[in-house]
Amino acid sequence: MKKSFPLLLLPWFVLPLILIWWGWPQPTVPGERIQVEASSTEVRYDLRTRAEEAARQEFLRTMDPALGDVPRERLLLAYQELQRRAQNSQRAAIPNLVWRHRGPANVGGRTRALIVDANDGTGKTVWAAGVSGGLWKTTDITAIEPVWQEVDDFFANLAITCMVQDPANPLIMYFGTGEGFYNSDAVRGDGIWKTTDG
Repeated sequence: MKKSFPLLLLPWFVLPLILIWWGWPQPTVPGERIQVEASSTEVRYDLRTRAEEAARQEFLRTMDPALGDVPRERLLLAYQELQRRAQNSQRAAIPNLVWRHRGPANVGGRTRALIVDANDGTGKTVWAAGVSGGLWKTTDITAIEPVWQEVDDFFANLAITCMVQDPANPLIMYFGTGEGFYNSDAVRGDGIWKTTDG
């Protein structure tokens, strides 16, 4: 048993070394040029190559096409030019601009869509939709404390990400559900929804 114990431990040491060697980046030759192909703009979503594709995209974005390489000696000049442009493009703040909380408070989720209802000639009715808070409506957005009504508690379980009102018939409204990429606080979607009594 004592003689076979080291043999049992051997795979636990060899396997990690093989995995590290397999994933270790390959050295590049100094001055090596990368041939840019027409298909290099193709987007891939393979999890293993996302980091490589991001690095390649950054390389292609910053390289000089005539050289086929990133001219590192020009990086400082480019940085200084960006700083100069940023200073010249500073805009003055809008005077007397005051923001007020309009709601819905602590229930609207991450609000993604707002519509000022075209059916209301006063322009006071507003619809708000959130990716984790549902669909809400207020009939007087100009009130000091607007009263928001949840349209349906089922919608709170859908990620409403966009909303539109038909310009030819404002009683027809659509909202789209679902988030493009999953994240830790993502809420499910269920396609496009339509109402004809907006």
